[in-house]
Amino acid sequence: MEEECGLHMKREPQYPRCARGLGQVFEKIGDLTRARRWIGVYLSHSHDPDPEAEQEYQRLLGLQ
Repeated sequence: MEEECGLHMKREPQYPRCARGLGQVFEKIGDLTRARRWIGVYLSHSHDPDPEAEQEYQRLLGLQ
């Protein structure tokens, strides 16, 4: 899934939702390192405002 999302984002970086989804999946299964990585990737790309993702990322970084 990670490889597929990475390839997708290389081809169509304007559609980063797969990274958001991977971050949520990894958080749910307790792999917080990967969750932080993918939410960070998502937030680093252009997208509509997503305050929920911003809060989630801050929480994963231990800043909230």
